[in-house]
This record gives sequence, C-alpha cells and structure tokens, in this order.
Amino acid sequence: MCELCLEAVNAVRVVRAMEAAVVNPNIKFSTWRFHNSKNPNTCLKCEDYDGDEYELEDPDDLLSIFPWGEFVADDTFACNVHPNCGCFSIKESDQMKT
Repeated sequence: MCELCLEAVNAVRVVRAMEAAVVNPNIKFSTWRFHNSKNPNTCLKCEDYDGDEYELEDPDDLLSIFPWGEFVADDTFACNVHPNCGCFSIKESDQMKT
C-alpha cells in the first residue's frame, strides 16, 4: 500500500474512533441502587450486592443482571436473587448523558 493510501486509511480510523467516542446527549439513563432486605438471614450474595449502583439506558436491563426479578413499581425492582429474597433496587435518578 502506498504511503498516501496508508495516511488516508489512518485518517479514516481516527475519524471513526472520534465518532464512536461522542456521547449522544439525547440518550437518557437511570441510576438504580441495590438494597438488601436487612434481614438477619440475608444471604452473602445479597450482602455483596448491597449498595451497588447500575447506570442503565433501559431499566429492563436489570433483568439481565437479575433474571428472576420483576418491576413492582416504576421506580422499584424486586431482585429475586433467590427464593424468598426480599431485596430490591430503587431508581435513584434519571439523567441525560453528557
């Protein structure tokens, strides 16, 4: 490949990398925080999740983290990590990406 062609290919790569790095300010995301049930019998897995934050463009992505979970309100998600789980995630905020 000639030197001029190589420079053109590199320039295209730089432009594509810059385009990929630009954040669309019109994309809204929400922050969800995991809260364990504070039950004395809370399992170790739920103890580890306690306080974890999840920034999601689509709240349904919580289902990929907690597949047995379900929304019990617009801002509350029952995680259902295990049978008899009383842990939940609460929407902390809605924001626009900047």
